[in-house]
Parts: sequence; structure tokens; C-alpha cells
Amino acid sequence: LQPNSTLYNIPRALLLKGNLDMAALQQALEQIFTRHQVLRTTYAARAGQPYQTVSEDTAFPLPLQDLSHLDPQQRQEEALRLSQEEANRPFDMANDSMMRAQLLRLQPQEHVLLLTQHHIASDGWSNSILTRELSALYNAFQQGLPSPLPDLPIQYADYAVWQRNWLQGEALERQVSYWRERLSGAPPVLALPTDRPREEADSYQGAMHRFTAPEALGEGLRRVCREERATPFMVLLAAFQVLLYRWTGQPDLVVGTDVANRTQAETEGLIGFFLNHLVLRTDLSGDVDFREVVRRVREGCLGAYAHQDLPFDKLVEVLQPERSGSHTPIFQVLFVVQNVPEVRVDMRGVDLSSYGRGVGSSKFDLSLFLGESGGEMEGAWVYRTDLFEASSIGRLSGQFLSLLDELLSHPDIRIEDVELWYGEGSEMESAAASVSGGVRGSRRRSRVVVERG
Repeated sequence: LQPNSTLYNIPRALLLKGNLDMAALQQALEQIFTRHQVLRTTYAARAGQPYQTVSEDTAFPLPLQDLSHLDPQQRQEEALRLSQEEANRPFDMANDSMMRAQLLRLQPQEHVLLLTQHHIASDGWSNSILTRELSALYNAFQQGLPSPLPDLPIQYADYAVWQRNWLQGEALERQVSYWRERLSGAPPVLALPTDRPREEADSYQGAMHRFTAPEALGEGLRRVCREERATPFMVLLAAFQVLLYRWTGQPDLVVGTDVANRTQAETEGLIGFFLNHLVLRTDLSGDVDFREVVRRVREGCLGAYAHQDLPFDKLVEVLQPERSGSHTPIFQVLFVVQNVPEVRVDMRGVDLSSYGRGVGSSKFDLSLFLGESGGEMEGAWVYRTDLFEASSIGRLSGQFLSLLDELLSHPDIRIEDVELWYGEGSEMESAAASVSGGVRGSRRRSRVVVERG
């Protein structure tokens, strides 16, 4: 639909401080490139049908740009410009490898590694694998030792063949029948009250708003999970859907979520695109309390998990929703509780940290990512900047924390009775207040940091 788009680029910019062994770094990256065939796979079309070709060339270049001659301010500006330029460089799917890298030298003891992958060959879990392998290989090669990594039992193409062989006939029909019934009559678009009207062509320009939840929410979350025999994901999703209901006035809610989709042990060490989107639909109609919402969400999640093997692109093909350049098909809001294993980078003699500005695109109208770090629940809203102002997302974040506090403290409360805090001034707040009856409440305090991509 969008040739030469960079929307599915996965860029990483890493600041390396210390005595960097560039030869060991390049050798480590080349070994990863050699180990994982999916990074050496290209995608061309023959008679209109795409096919894969795995290149036998395992050489992985690591070009170096030396910026150390510039003054400090120019150096930082140029490094940021080059990192943004690299992140926004499209892949030629028919000819390019699906991973590339370059190194910027800021000072003799300070470098920036720009590493970009295409989403067709990677996902969040894969990033953890790459980080873990990069650390192990770098440390070994720096000491003149051989690779400490065991041979991979299978490659991504083996998984693709296996998936095609079993996901057909009766197995495919079971999956398709469930989703056809589950999504029958679902609203095609979630009518979010936005600051600006939706354009026909989505720019996918995005930004991120981070927040940290008060520690007290954790105790209430664990209590409701025990009482309702639900996972934290289910309870947090229920609260998020209450927020969406109060915000939009739509009781029939469809949101998406990511699943790792690594259900076979052999796939856990593979770089590749295993991620799948699951569609979660919840009916919030009737005079319901929060406990009932959790139960409905739990039932919907269990059904979706039992039918998670149907690739989302196949679901779109089966349901054939009306396609539009202004919004994504089937769902426009994403909710994710992150559980990707944390990997500590331990490169001998080098301190590593993130570098650059972060998110600059948004695949969906609105996404909420939650996770735990150091015992605290942290979150990030990723949103389309052509639809929402940063101030509106900040107010929405405050509403979510206030609502979550109220629901976890009083799970028997009717969802219509939950008070929401509304800010002043934007059309989004006016629309949301209108569908929710204009109820105002107090905002719970939280630490908030806004990052604009």
C-alpha cells in the first residue's frame, strides 16, 4: 500500500562510552548476521507473488563516520541528524539485507552505533536476542575467543514452512470461524474525540508521552487479580476500555494487542517477525460495575488466546474490511503490557546507553504500553500528532491514572459513576466531557515526562 515507507523501520541508536574494540564489534555483528538467515533475506515479486531469497553473502559492513573534528555542539547536531537520516532511510525489500549498521565517532572514547532492522525480520523479542548475542560475542571476540553461542536448531524460514503446512484445512477453518463470529457487526472505527479532524491520508507522524504510576496502584491491582482470577493484563485492559468507553461513548469496543507468538521452544532464540496482533472486543453495555467488565474482558482474552495462531494479515484478508488511508483496518487503538525479557548489556570496557530523540511515528491512532521497572509500573502513550495535541494526551494520561486508582480501590463501582478529571480548552476534552456527562473529579498525582519524536 505504501512503497518505500519507513514506518516499519526499527532504528536503534546506542551511545558507547569507553575503549571500544571496533574490530570485535564488527565481528560480533557479522556473526549475528550469519547466524540468523532472516537478516540476509530479501523479498522480491515474481508474477505478482512475493518470494524469499536468502543471500549466501555473510559479510556485514560497519562504515565509520568520524565527527571528532567538529566542535561539541556541531558534533551533537550532526550525530542527531545522521541518526535521524539513518532511521528514515527506506529498505529496498528486493535487494537490501534486513539489517544495517553504521558507527559514528564523537570522540576517541565515545561512539554512536546506529542499528536499523526492518520489522519483517524482527520484533521486540528479537531485539532482546540481538542485544544478548551482541554482548556475548563482543566479549568473546575481544579476548580472541571463539563464539560461545550454540548453533541454532532451526531458521525463520523453517518456522514459516511449518506454519504454512499446518495452518490450512480444518485447523485454518477453526481459527477463521471463531474470528468471523467474534467480530461480526463490530464497529469499523473507534470514534476517538480528536483535536484535529482525520485526514484521508495518514502521515503516521507520532510522539510519545511517558508516565510512572503511583506505587499504591500495585497493591490494588494484585487484589483485584486474585479476587477475579484474572491476570494483570486483563485488569489493566478492563480499566483502559472503561476509559475508552467514557471517552467515546461507544460501549462496543475493539482494541488490538501484541502477542509474542513464540509457542514452540525452538523459536525462543530466533530473530524474526513472530509477533502477531490479537483483536480484543468487549461489550460494556448495560448497568455494569468494574468487576463485570473484568469478567467480560477475561472471557474475551481467553477466547482470543485460544485462537491466536491466525496471522493478522490473514484475518484482514478473510474479513475484507473497507480499507482507508486514514485509519488502520479492524482496530485503531493498541494496548500492550510489556513482558519482553530484560537484557542487561555487558560489553567489556564499554558503557552503553540509548541515544537520540526516540519515537517519530505511530502506526495506530493511539497506543498504550505498560510495563514494570524497578517495582514501579511505567507507561507510554504513542499517538498520531496529526490527530492529538501533546497537552491532550497529557490530560488523558492523568485521567487514566485517576480512573485506575478509583476502579482498583472500589471494583464494585458502576463504570458510569467513576469520576474523571478533565482539563480545559481543547475540543477533545469538550467532546469527551459531553459523552461522559461532563463529570469532573480530582486528578491523582504522577510523574510525567513528555517526549516528542
